[in-house]
Amino acid sequence: MPPGGVSASDGAYTNRVKVSWEAVSGAQYYRVYRSESKSGAKTLVGQTKYLYRNDYTAVAGQTYWYWVTACTDAGCSKYSAVDIGWLRP
Repeated sequence: MPPGGVSASDGAYTNRVKVSWEAVSGAQYYRVYRSESKSGAKTLVGQTKYLYRNDYTAVAGQTYWYWVTACTDAGCSKYSAVDIGWLRP
């Protein structure tokens, strides 16, 4: 089951985009992905056991689409619903 409540910060920070989500029961960690368009190739931002991940590689002036998966040793869920985030210039 993918995480719900995915939210990427909309210009709240000048040095990162913060992506947060709701817990999935049984998940051991989460993977955060992004793309520069909704239908573009997804790239892995990183993984975490927490309910947020900061994307410090985001660039000001660029809009990003973010997805999250919930993972266990057996594998990861489908992608979550997408949310858009960006840096404040």
